[in-house]
Amino acid sequence: MECDRDASIDSAPFGPSQTTSHQETTSSNLSPSVVARLKARLEPANQSEKIELPHNQPRLPLKESLGFNGCLIIAGGSIVILATMGFLASLWFGYGYEPEAADATWAWRQIALRDWMARTITISSLLLRFVISLQTSVCTSMIAALVLEKRLTRKSDVAYLSISRGISDGPRRLVLLLFSSGTSSIFFHVEIWLISLMALVALGLQFSSTVLISDLHRFTIVGDVGTQSIRNLCSFSGFDLGDAWTIFTYTPVYTMFGEEKLEYNITPDVKGFSDSGLVRRGYLPLGGVENRTSVRQYRGTTLISSLRTVCVPPQLDGYLRSHITIYANTAFGSITGTVDYGPSLRDAHPGIGPLCTSNGCETVPFECNIPGSLLDHSTQANYCFLETVGRTSQTLQTLALNGLSDLNLPAEPWSLNSSIYLVIRSNLTVFDWSGVPENTTVPPARTIDEWRTFELMEDRFISLSLCFSRFTVEARDARLSASEATLEPTIMWDGLTVQHDTSEVSSFIGAETSAQTFSERGMMSMEILPTQDEKDTSFKPLKELSPGKASSAYLQRFVVKTATSELTPNVSYVGCVFCTNSGEILHNDLNLLFSDVIESSGRAAAALQSVISVLSATIFDGMIKVFNLTEEVSMAVTTTASTPGPCSSHQCSGFISVMVLLVVHLAAVAVITALYVSQVRFSRYSNIWHAVSQLVGEELKDTLEQGNDAKDKDVVEALKRERKDDFVKLEPLGDSSRVEIVKHSDDNRKLVEIEEL
Repeated sequence: MECDRDASIDSAPFGPSQTTSHQETTSSNLSPSVVARLKARLEPANQSEKIELPHNQPRLPLKESLGFNGCLIIAGGSIVILATMGFLASLWFGYGYEPEAADATWAWRQIALRDWMARTITISSLLLRFVISLQTSVCTSMIAALVLEKRLTRKSDVAYLSISRGISDGPRRLVLLLFSSGTSSIFFHVEIWLISLMALVALGLQFSSTVLISDLHRFTIVGDVGTQSIRNLCSFSGFDLGDAWTIFTYTPVYTMFGEEKLEYNITPDVKGFSDSGLVRRGYLPLGGVENRTSVRQYRGTTLISSLRTVCVPPQLDGYLRSHITIYANTAFGSITGTVDYGPSLRDAHPGIGPLCTSNGCETVPFECNIPGSLLDHSTQANYCFLETVGRTSQTLQTLALNGLSDLNLPAEPWSLNSSIYLVIRSNLTVFDWSGVPENTTVPPARTIDEWRTFELMEDRFISLSLCFSRFTVEARDARLSASEATLEPTIMWDGLTVQHDTSEVSSFIGAETSAQTFSERGMMSMEILPTQDEKDTSFKPLKELSPGKASSAYLQRFVVKTATSELTPNVSYVGCVFCTNSGEILHNDLNLLFSDVIESSGRAAAALQSVISVLSATIFDGMIKVFNLTEEVSMAVTTTASTPGPCSSHQCSGFISVMVLLVVHLAAVAVITALYVSQVRFSRYSNIWHAVSQLVGEELKDTLEQGNDAKDKDVVEALKRERKDDFVKLEPLGDSSRVEIVKHSDDNRKLVEIEEL
C-alpha cells in the first residue's frame, strides 16, 4: 500500500497533530487544500490497495502458536507451582491433630526434627521464582504477539514487539513501551493490565523466601522413639547407708512421674471413712528438670511407689495444755492421751479384723502439738506420727540398724508396720492458747466426716483425724507416656508476705481429686508391664539384695524415715507457716502445701498424701545421683525447631501473602494463554525468522534501511523528527499470503485524526 510520506499532516491518530511552521493551522479554520490533502491521505488511491481483513483467518495449531517449549513452561510450570504451593501448605498445616506434632506426616517430621524448615522453604522459593520467571517471559512474548496483532502500535515499537514474540527479556520494557505509546486507548486494553499485573506479582515473589521465613517460630516437637543408655538403678555393694543419706536434702523437688489411671473419691462415707485410693507412680530416672519434662515416652525399668492413706474419726481421751514461747504473749498448745486406733478404724469401716495380736497393741499413747495461729481466726494445721500398726517401730529400727530390709510389700494402709498419724487443725490464736488452763480435759466432741471436732471456747475449735498410711516401692518394667507438654510445678511464695499459691503443685500431685486428666495435671500416664515378680520376702541384708530390690528398699526406707522422724513415736511435724508451733520442720513449701490442701479440701488424707508424695519425689531425685547401673531404655523426647504455623495460634501472614500472589500469577497466566491461543493468527512463540520476516515490507522498508547501522535510539528519534512514527498493526496483505506491518485505516481512526486536526 502506498503511503504519502510528504504529507505535512501527521498520521498518528491518538496524539496532537504536528505540522511544519509554514502550514500551522487550527481546527476552526481549515483551508480547502488541507482538507483535500487529508482526504487524499485517508482514502486509498484505488480499490485494489484497500486492506481486506480476513475475519475467517484460522488460528494456528497449539503446537505452532505456543510450541512444545511454551506448552511445557505454561502447563508444566503451573503444575510445578501448584505442587510447590501444596508442599508449602503441608509445611504450614502438616502438624496433624495431636499436640507437639505427634501424628504429623513422616516428611514433615523429618524436616522439622532436623531443623531443615528454613532451608526447605528457601529452596521451594527459589524453585517458584525460577518457574515464575520462565512463565513471565513466555507471557510477555504472548502479550507482545497479542498487542502486535490486535492493537495499534507505534512504528518505532514494532521491531521490539515482533522480536519479543520469539525472545523475551521480561515484562518491564514491554510495560514501559506500552504505557509510553502516546495514546490513552492503551488503558482500555486488557493486555496492558495483564502484563502489568504479572510484572508486579513477579516483583513481589522475588521476596517470597523472606516473607515465608517471617512466619517461622520456635515449636516443640516430639521426636521418634529411640534407644538410650541411662542409669536407673543402684548396686549398693560396698556402699554405706549413712553415706547415701547425706546426699539428700529436704528442699522439695516436684520431679516428673507417671501415674496409673485410678478413679477414686476421697470424700468420706457416712461413717467418716476417707480413702485416698492406691496411687502408684513411676519416676523418670533422669536428672534435671528440662531432661525430664522433655520426655514423652519412656519404656524401661524404674522405681514405682505405692501410696495409700485412709483417715477416720479417732476414739481418744486426753487433756490439753498450753506452751508459752520465748516471745511474750504467744503460745501454742498440745494434746496428750491415748487413742484406740483399732476400734476407731473398725467403727468407721466395719469388717476389718484385728490389726495386731499382742495385748494392747491397738491402743497407743500420744502427745502431739497444736499450732497457734498468727493470723486472726485462720485455721492452721499440723500432723503427728503416733506409731506403726502393731507398735512395731522399735523392731523396724533394729532391722534398719542391722542393715536388714523390711518386707516392703504392698498391703492395706492399716496392715502391720504401716504408719499412724494424727492430723490436727485449729483456729485458736497464739493469744487464745495463753488463756487455756493447764491440763484441760478434752471436752465432748462431735463427728464431722473424718474429723472429731470440739470447741474449747466460743468460735474456737480443734479437729482431729486419725490416719493410716502405707508407702512401698518396687522396681518394675513400665511404660510412661505423655501426649502433651509436661511440667514440674513450683510453689509461689516470696517468704515475706502472706500471699502464696500452691495450686499448681496440688493439681500436679492430684491432692484433692482424680477428675483431672494427666494432661491437665501436666504429668505422665503409666502402664506397669508384666514381669516375673521376685517371691523372696525374707529379711536380708540390703547389700545382698538384687539391684532392683535394694534400690526399692532404700527409697522406701528414706521416705518412711523422713516422714516418721526415723520411726520415733509421738513426733509432731509443723504443717503450717503462719503459726506458732514446735516440732519437726521439713520445709516451708511442704508446710504451705499441707495447710492449703487442708483448707481447700477439708480432707486429712489428701493433705498427708501430698506431703509423702513430695517427699518420695524429692528423695528419688537425690537417689539419681548414686545410680550406677545402666540399662538400654526406649525413649521419645521433644526437641525445639523453627517451624511455620499452626495458623490457629501463630501468624501466617507471610504464607497467605505468597499464596495470594501465586494464585494471581496463575490466573494471569491462564487468561493470557487463553487469549493468545484463541486470538493470535500469525505469531509463533520462540520462533525468530517469522518475527523478522514480518517486519520486511513497504511500511518498514525505509525504517529498516535507516537502522542497518544505527542505534535504536537514533531510529526512533528519526521517525519522530520526520513525523513518520505512525500507528501500525500486523495484518495480512489482501489476497497475498504475506503478513506485514501496515497502517490501520478504519473509520474510527479517521474520526480521531480529523478531530485532532
